Amino acid sequence: MDSQTHQNQPLQTLPETTARPPISGFPASVVNRVKNNLLFRSKWAELNGAMGDLGTYIPIVLALTLAKDLNLGTTLIFTGVYNIVTGAIYGVPMPVQPMKSIAAVAITDPDFGIPEAMAAGILTGAIFIFIGCHGADATCDDEIEERESDGNLGDRERVGKRRKLTKIVASLPSAFNIFLLGVVLAIIRGPKVVKGFKFGPSPIEIVKISKNAWKDGFIKGTIPQLPLSILNSVIAVCKLSSDLFPGRDVSAASVSVTVGVMNLVGCWLGAMPCCHGAGGLAGQYKFGGRSGCCVALLGAAKLGLGLVLGSSLVKV
Repeated sequence: MDSQTHQNQPLQTLPETTARPPISGFPASVVNRVKNNLLFRSKWAELNGAMGDLGTYIPIVLALTLAKDLNLGTTLIFTGVYNIVTGAIYGVPMPVQPMKSIAAVAITDPDFGIPEAMAAGILTGAIFIFIGCHGADATCDDEIEERESDGNLGDRERVGKRRKLTKIVASLPSAFNIFLLGVVLAIIRGPKVVKGFKFGPSPIEIVKISKNAWKDGFIKGTIPQLPLSILNSVIAVCKLSSDLFPGRDVSAASVSVTVGVMNLVGCWLGAMPCCHGAGGLAGQYKFGGRSGCCVALLGAAKLGLGLVLGSSLVKV
């Protein structure tokens, strides 16, 4: 009897441990997009492409540092973060360049210092955010029929079809090798500069901007910079990106917003006013950049140098 009643009793089951569901929906799509945007297309080619815009970046940054005492360490840190973020967002070698008109005025005008330059960058950034959020420039690229020279000479595989030696030479990371050679030569010419390195980031401070600095920054910096940035940093970049990377188009509104955010965040803390540029995109593409990983590598290098050596790098 006892055995019969025992058989009739339902079996007690242990509570099931539910497995954690995988990430799905919007977060998963964002993660997958970032992974795809930062994917290595070719290790050496992406590294080589990262050097493609340094010919613009290094001279202007060093000139501002030497002439106007720009905080080089802060600029390296912020521009490094900009490179990583824009690479993750757009998935193309989107460059981060100095705002050339503002930089030119700062270098040549003795009355236009760092406060004026930062004011110009902040005001330009605010205007670009307004433009991007209102979509005022979203259709501007439809008016541009002729694109800028994109520097596209074809993939490296086309080079050296006839001669094996030419193919081998063309496959080498030439821009990266030349950059390393330049660093080595600079150290050889002045070995004492290595002793002058100070480890650690430069102090980051909020820039004090007077009313007169806001005025001069807007008149001398923002007004001449706006047409240059709208054409080169937004319209030309979007057009060139669609030509070089079909299917990975970037909108003019989003590029305007990223330009604005970069300057609204960094310029308050002394980072150089920045924008994108078609010339930088063409240069990085020419040397092998094919994804956001290209500029993310450059950004990681800038960030590391800014955190480890700071402004002492200017002595090189």
